[in-house]
Amino acid sequence: MVHSFSNVTKLLVGTIKNSFMGVFAVGHIELRHASGASLGVSIMTKIKNYKTAPFDSRFPTQNQTRNCQQNYLTFHHCEKAMTTKEGDVSVCEWYQHVYKSLSPITWVSTWDDHEAEGTFPRKI
Repeated sequence: MVHSFSNVTKLLVGTIKNSFMGVFAVGHIELRHASGASLGVSIMTKIKNYKTAPFDSRFPTQNQTRNCQQNYLTFHHCEKAMTTKEGDVSVCEWYQHVYKSLSPITWVSTWDDHEAEGTFPRKI
């Protein structure tokens, strides 16, 4: 089934309304419409086509500090979980791309230093 742009847009709006289910596998997130039709969007394709951080409804304001911090933490949580399970860490790259495009380099280097010293204020 081929979806037109307007249908895909309507389907993506449905994501917010929980009409999609995410099917997770190593290195792949497959989006499915509630009817079960696959949209065939892999996480590797998204990373390859990555330009800048997309809109995240959890952070609707202009100030993106919390978005930056949350993606930094999510990346490290994902990386730690995948390493523990001996899984493919490349599925976590999306979060790294997002926080690196949103965050000033000085923040990231400071957080990395704090993490290495064991003084990072949040549990990773």
